[in-house]
Amino acid sequence: MIPRDPDSGIAPGTPWEAVPDDWVCPVCGAGRADFSIVT
Repeated sequence: MIPRDPDSGIAPGTPWEAVPDDWVCPVCGAGRADFSIVT
């Protein structure tokens, strides 16, 4: 999944590593630490 959250300044295609540690999902409210990369 490629994060995209224009309201937080995260554009489509932003690498996960570039998402700020304090980012919160606007859909479910989970923090960045609650997600993991699935390959």
